[in-house]
Amino acid sequence: ATVSENAAGGCCLGNQYLKVEIDACGQLTSLILKKTGRDALPAGASANRLVIFDDVPLFWDAWDVMPYHLETRQVLDGVSDLHVVETGPLRVSVEFKLQITADSHLLQTISLACNEEFVRFHTQVEWHENRRFLKVEFPVDVNAMEAVYESQFGHARRPTHSNTSWDVAKFEVCGHKWCDYSEYDFGVAVLSDCKYGYSAKDKIIRL
Repeated sequence: ATVSENAAGGCCLGNQYLKVEIDACGQLTSLILKKTGRDALPAGASANRLVIFDDVPLFWDAWDVMPYHLETRQVLDGVSDLHVVETGPLRVSVEFKLQITADSHLLQTISLACNEEFVRFHTQVEWHENRRFLKVEFPVDVNAMEAVYESQFGHARRPTHSNTSWDVAKFEVCGHKWCDYSEYDFGVAVLSDCKYGYSAKDKIIRL
């Protein structure tokens, strides 16, 4: 695995499978599968985009998530000190700190191993917020009517559009370890070992 820095403050990670471009804000601007040359991200889009939402449901704070929270979306851009922490050859990594609010921040390490076909994100969050959501977004250049979410005994399919009131109500889905957004011969999955609220709408996977 290799890593190189660019003049704009970003980095490029690579191995035999993937080429990953990361900007100075810690967001992925390109994720290319080398064997096909296809970029998994839409042109001009950024993945690993951290966003915050208000969480003020009508009832039952601990349980309810209301669709109107999506109207309060704010992109977080207070990244500082993006730098390389591992230079290979077995694994390359970059790290950055993001100030979420005056009281909360996170530290994230983005890694690519020499023999893996996926990018790892290790995120430590110091959270001192009330009634707010922190989510991460991954736009994908994939056409699919449904996304697939792992469940305890298999998987569940949910729409990626809002054509009916039933579709609108499925704005967030519980899943165990992954969400897959795929077409016939290409797709993108987001895997997690600790968070279980997913959404996949309009070519954006959120966790």
